Amino acid sequence: MSDDLDLDTLTTLRELLATRSVTEAARRTESSQPAVSRSLARLRARFGDPLLTRVGRRMEPTPFARELAPKIDAAVTALRHVLEPATAFDPARERGTFTLAASDYVLAAFLDPFFRTLRTRAPQLTTRVSALGNWTVGELSRGDVQLAVVPRVPVEGIESFVLRPLLRDTFVCAMRRGHPALRETLTLARYLALDHVTIGNDRQNPSVVQVALQKLGKARHVSLVLPSFLAVAQHVATSDAVAVLPAHLVRAVHGLVAQKTPFVLEPYQLYAAWHPRNTNDARHRWLRELLVASIAK
Repeated sequence: MSDDLDLDTLTTLRELLATRSVTEAARRTESSQPAVSRSLARLRARFGDPLLTRVGRRMEPTPFARELAPKIDAAVTALRHVLEPATAFDPARERGTFTLAASDYVLAAFLDPFFRTLRTRAPQLTTRVSALGNWTVGELSRGDVQLAVVPRVPVEGIESFVLRPLLRDTFVCAMRRGHPALRETLTLARYLALDHVTIGNDRQNPSVVQVALQKLGKARHVSLVLPSFLAVAQHVATSDAVAVLPAHLVRAVHGLVAQKTPFVLEPYQLYAAWHPRNTNDARHRWLRELLVASIAK
């Protein structure tokens, strides 16, 4: 076997043959789809065989790939048995700084259990939180940020990172306890007549609320644009203004009540994002698995 077939490449091939899907193989190996596609191209050249061919909408292994699959599985198992002892990681002894990028919404709604566990299990590690923005792509690329919690947004370069689904949140209409609008069912007409506050961002694309209302041929008047989720939530909690916010954030801010929006909004999907070079790093793997476990609770 040639030395160009390392453990990562063999693992990718094993998952490609098992799942017959570049997308699913990327998810299982915690890599990006472009990276898996490049690996498949190199493997095809290495073996002189297509390995997977498209049949209708499906990918099917070639006869050569079917014969190869059990050998690849055995090779991956053997290599992991040899190499894994060298990647042992003890969080209690870990020092240095770990930098996580997240929005204030994620900080307020999800991260406290993660931070508490880190203090207990990795007491010598310093965790730094960086604000989330378009600049996060560059920070992940340079290594200034090791892990980010992001929504799936059309930011240039985001597809070059590993994106692992964390959770789905729903959008609700947030208003203060005792708001006059709580006395009646929140119809579309009543919603549009309210005082609206929104979150400004560094992208020019319309918000999910704007898109939903445009489909209905409607528009709302926004009286105030604030720079962050928490700023909007805190303003709504002390005024008669309303805002569409993620449900977990509304539950985390004292004084807010959630009402179902009178129009359909897609759920808000959050992902853990990181550079593929960190996928097999023992410390990074431990930290991201802890993040996933903390948010899933």
